[in-house]
Amino acid sequence: MIERIYVNEVEGEFINAQWKVLAATFSITETTDGQKLANALRKLAVSDNQAVVQQVIALTAELVAIEADIFAKEDEMNAIVDRLYGLSEADIKMMKTAEGKKEHLETASRVARLVGAGGVKAARESA
Repeated sequence: MIERIYVNEVEGEFINAQWKVLAATFSITETTDGQKLANALRKLAVSDNQAVVQQVIALTAELVAIEADIFAKEDEMNAIVDRLYGLSEADIKMMKTAEGKKEHLETASRVARLVGAGGVKAARESA
């Protein structure tokens, strides 16, 4: 956790857990702007029930572990497919580079839409 930002470590973990869920579920569309994202980030659940807080933290950690396992299994499947098609290391590298560029361009496009709509400035001003 970032020092001196949260009152205590548990509070920080609880906020972090909520933001991880938001990051996984927040939909960026053509009409999404920075203000909408900033508002979503500020909407945090508050609970005095430590059992609920601990359950949210534990479930989020479990979700992160499951996602990591999924990514590892995807990598294993990709390696099997690469072998089945007899792809060389150069072929694999070219495909991964093309996929990375596509993801980068999609992300850059989303960010450009937010910036173009004044979203980043609006998000900073509303914070």
